[in-house]
Amino acid sequence: DAFPPAVFNLARSAWVPTLEFTVLVRARPAPGWLRCRFTTEHLRGGYLVEDGEMWDSAGVLVCESRQLARVNTPRHP
Repeated sequence: DAFPPAVFNLARSAWVPTLEFTVLVRARPAPGWLRCRFTTEHLRGGYLVEDGEMWDSAGVLVCESRQLARVNTPRHP
């Protein structure tokens, strides 16, 4: 959960607290770098669902994640 949220540029919020986080480990990764993709399809009423996928250096999907989070937009005086 260390990556910036997928809506970081859109929401202009540095704080997107996690309400629920699920991780599915599919396989042990091969040595080397991981390739990651995080997407958000919907942002409604201040909530978002972010899906994540991680592939190892051999191209095998090793992990999936789903996060429910709240978008806190800064208030302007």
